[in-house]
Amino acid sequence: MGQDASGLFSGTRGSANSPYHRDAKVMQSRVKEWAIGEKERLGKKSERQKDQFNTATIVYDNETGRYFYGRNGGVFQENDLRNPQIFGENGVLPPKSLNKYDLGNCAEVHAINKALNSGAKMENLFIFTIHTTPKSFGQPKPACQNCTHAFKGRIQKNHTGWTE
Repeated sequence: MGQDASGLFSGTRGSANSPYHRDAKVMQSRVKEWAIGEKERLGKKSERQKDQFNTATIVYDNETGRYFYGRNGGVFQENDLRNPQIFGENGVLPPKSLNKYDLGNCAEVHAINKALNSGAKMENLFIFTIHTTPKSFGQPKPACQNCTHAFKGRIQKNHTGWTE
């Protein structure tokens, strides 16, 4: 399975509206597989980036059947185009960070940003987020305060939950 410039893996198109492809176990398995490859890729570029990679998210677009992947810090490190639905004056991110992390740092933001930049609608998205640290690798991780503020009630489903 090869990765293209958009961060998608070839062969990652599900069948649109298929409950199987938006299933939590399927999404968890896919994001774990992606995270393993991403750790290897980052290790070849920068051990520091590899060590700082602690969260991965998969997004499934229920309309198109496409998957998108993201990692913490990815929007900044990859210099992705920042979608105005997330960033900016009318974006869904809070005006200032609700925790110790920079706005937009999260894996959820990276993956959803890729999906929106590819034409997805926020209300069609399913997400699953995992820890990528050695101690907790692959374990579900709920969205932080910033992502809860930004995406709760706007996406179809977050399989790993929200921070209250």
